[in-house]
Amino acid sequence: MKTALVNSLAAVGYQNVQTNGNTVSFKFDTPKTHQPRADSPAAVSAVRAENQQTVVAYDSLGLSSNDPNTVGDQAAATIGSAFAIYSEEFFGLLSPTSPTSSERASSP
Repeated sequence: MKTALVNSLAAVGYQNVQTNGNTVSFKFDTPKTHQPRADSPAAVSAVRAENQQTVVAYDSLGLSSNDPNTVGDQAAATIGSAFAIYSEEFFGLLSPTSPTSSERASSP
C-alpha cells in the first residue's frame, strides 16, 4: 500500500516524498491536480466574503483564547447558535423524512 501511495504521489507531481518504514511524508503545499473551485471564481469570492464575516463576528466576541473551557456562557450560546442552523440543514439533507430538532423536542 505504501508503494502505491508513493507511486501515485510521484505520478501527479509531488517531489521529495519521504518514506520511513510504513510512514510516508510529503509537503502538500500546492495542488497538483485540477481544483473544481477554480471553475467558479465568483462562488469562491462569495464564500470567502461570507467566511470573513464569520471571522469578524467571532473576533467581536473578544475571546482571550480559543480554549473551549474558557468561553463564557453568552459567547458559547452565540457560537452554538451560529452553527446549529447549519446542522439542521445538513441533517435534513441526510434524511428528508427526519424530524427537525423542534419536532424532536416536542415529541414525548
